[in-house]
Amino acid sequence: ASDLDVSHNTNTKVTWDSEIQDSNAAFASNKFTVPTGEDGVYMFMCGFEIDGIDGPNESVDLYWYKNGSNIEFGSSKFYQADSDQLSRNTTTVCLNLAAADYIEVYINQNEGGTRPIESDVAFFAGFKMFTA
Repeated sequence: ASDLDVSHNTNTKVTWDSEIQDSNAAFASNKFTVPTGEDGVYMFMCGFEIDGIDGPNESVDLYWYKNGSNIEFGSSKFYQADSDQLSRNTTTVCLNLAAADYIEVYINQNEGGTRPIESDVAFFAGFKMFTA
């Protein structure tokens, strides 16, 4: 991910500053778009770190968005038990997608202030598992 500050209690789209491999040129504008003729079941993984999450009432959420909307599936919520902890968050989701469907990642945190994503350890990956 690129350096990104996540505001308090706001769903923030994660932006990515580089990619390692993209065999179908399906990743652009910080989202994965299913290429024409590639309908099927896809697996996506995402992980990141946010520092400074405090105590049992503060959390970090990771959301999967499909075509611009939270799909309310495969999301994750993490709480910390102590003050100023590093929150390491990962989640995986499998989705049946059609051509032109697109997937994005959003983060929300309720620490009370703005918290940065540790960009050097954030990742987003995906691949087609099979044709549905």
